[in-house]
Amino acid sequence: MLDSHSVIYLHYPLIPWIGLMALGYIFGMLYREGFNAGKRNRWLVWMGMSAVLLFVLLRAFNLYGDPHHWGVQHSIVYSLLSFLNTTKYPPSLLYILMTIGPSLIFLSLTENINNRVVSFFVIFGRVPFFFYVIHIYVIHLLAMVGITYAGRSWRDYILTGKSFVSESLNNFGFDLYVVYLIWILVVALLFPLCKWYNEYKAANRQKWWLKYI
Repeated sequence: MLDSHSVIYLHYPLIPWIGLMALGYIFGMLYREGFNAGKRNRWLVWMGMSAVLLFVLLRAFNLYGDPHHWGVQHSIVYSLLSFLNTTKYPPSLLYILMTIGPSLIFLSLTENINNRVVSFFVIFGRVPFFFYVIHIYVIHLLAMVGITYAGRSWRDYILTGKSFVSESLNNFGFDLYVVYLIWILVVALLFPLCKWYNEYKAANRQKWWLKYI
């Protein structure tokens, strides 16, 4: 039984994400050895376009799929941002449609492109969960450095239920261009580690559990 000082915080609701992950495993059937590439591309385009069109239809009339409706704002840009401002935590149906749909179309358009840029990003695609777990700790460490640079104690960034409730970090942050620079830095820093882990997985295929990390 919780007392008045206890907090349960669910940042990643399980049901929608597990469903999406399950679809991802099924989606892997399209990339099995011997699967017709032309058929795969057609399926990608049709699934992607269907998801985008369903998103536009549901969102335009505020029919279903997100707890927050969009509305006309004082400019076209802000109206568009309101239209695209769907709920990620927990992920709404519209959020999933507007992100997965374009991604499927992008896959169909880039399948035959093979260069150094593609090879760079493919490494992360082969070890996505490994990258995800590691990058959380790296970003959190950088955030501690950042809050110290801003003149506050690094202990302020020890995340607890109390810190979420008190919203003590709401006044801490950087300009958007700094966030993008940090994002690029983190990706670059983690590339050698992800490349090593990808090679380790390839050399140890007998360890079945590696394919889940």
